[in-house]
Amino acid sequence: MQRVVITGVGAISSLGLGADTNFSRALSGQSGIDLLHLPFAADLTCGVAAQIKYALPELIKKSEGALFDQFALFAWIAANEALRALAFIFPLAC
Repeated sequence: MQRVVITGVGAISSLGLGADTNFSRALSGQSGIDLLHLPFAADLTCGVAAQIKYALPELIKKSEGALFDQFALFAWIAANEALRALAFIFPLAC
């Protein structure tokens, strides 16, 4: 059996950026579900979703932005927050 240690928390969702923001907005009953604001939304059967609509922090060099898809960037943001919660200084641009 392997042990797992949870060392930090990071979150990004339709409620906001950061675990504290997500937790407080969820506790206050806010919902991240809204009408889709995408060019192709009219073509979809369902026009609502939990879309991330927040400006994302700069965590990678602009020249390397094409190397990351949107979901990899979300994971990077959450991991960066978890490491910062541990007072581990993670370089913003590798």
